[in-house]
Amino acid sequence: MKELFFSKDAGIKNIKQLKNDILNALNEDSEIILNLSNQRRLDLSSVQVICAARIEAKQRKKIFKVSGMNNEIIKQFEICGYMKKGGEK
Repeated sequence: MKELFFSKDAGIKNIKQLKNDILNALNEDSEIILNLSNQRRLDLSSVQVICAARIEAKQRKKIFKVSGMNNEIIKQFEICGYMKKGGEK
């Protein structure tokens, strides 16, 4: 299991790093947990990358979970439908 923490606020300015970190983790391990406990909020690009990561993990028959979400991030994921499709609190 590999747990990822993103040190900066995930946003359009650093989305490439978030994407690369997730892809590298998917290449290295069969279970990935993206811990968002140090994030205040996410922008749309971050939400899209996280949703795409879940789909990619499923295609690779790997586990991808998101943890440490505050109420603001949970609300963002609920709006886009992520919570109904397998996201975890």
